[in-house]
Amino acid sequence: MNELLRFGGLAERLVLPKRETYSSSFDYSMELAELHVTHLREQLNIAYDSRAARDRYTCRHLFKSIVPFFTAVDEINGPFKIFCDGLGPGNMLVDPSTLRVTAVIDWEFSYTAPAPPKWLLKKRIAHWVEDEGLEATLESYVPRFNLFLQALEEQEAERYAGIESISGRNRLSMRMRQSLQGRTVWFNSAIRNGWSLDALVWGVLDNHIYGKVAWARG
Repeated sequence: MNELLRFGGLAERLVLPKRETYSSSFDYSMELAELHVTHLREQLNIAYDSRAARDRYTCRHLFKSIVPFFTAVDEINGPFKIFCDGLGPGNMLVDPSTLRVTAVIDWEFSYTAPAPPKWLLKKRIAHWVEDEGLEATLESYVPRFNLFLQALEEQEAERYAGIESISGRNRLSMRMRQSLQGRTVWFNSAIRNGWSLDALVWGVLDNHIYGKVAWARG
């Protein structure tokens, strides 16, 4: 929301949050999806011609329609994880002799929200999409994701051996794998960053939810 206020040309009255908290991930996600529609309506230079405007309008309303597919019914009311928009390698202090993380700093913009995607690149996924394109982003992200999961699964197998309550679906590695396979990681990126919304909706999310269609946009 803050980025749309700073760079998207939105008035404060349209961006500032309501004086309430969200009780479900569905309400939270729908509010952000509606904000993307507002952004399109208010930033007059967001589209350079009528065809681009029509594509962007269709994209944002299509995106609103897929929100229910990415808000799991059994977890719609939490528990929600601690969320930090700027969390990355730059937030970590590392002991140079042991290479162990000794502290995580700069939590001032943290809040409670639906669990975020996991960033494994030096730039956020949305920035990769903007700068390099969706195909290049996938080529960079997916191999690193699989390598990270392999290491995480090995650590989980060692740490949780014999603990039935922490197996299968309850393990972080499984949840992360499901996030990528089910496209949740891309949904989370799109809903939080309007600059890459169109590329992610048309390139990843639309066909996954509704399948390939016979009509062409525009």
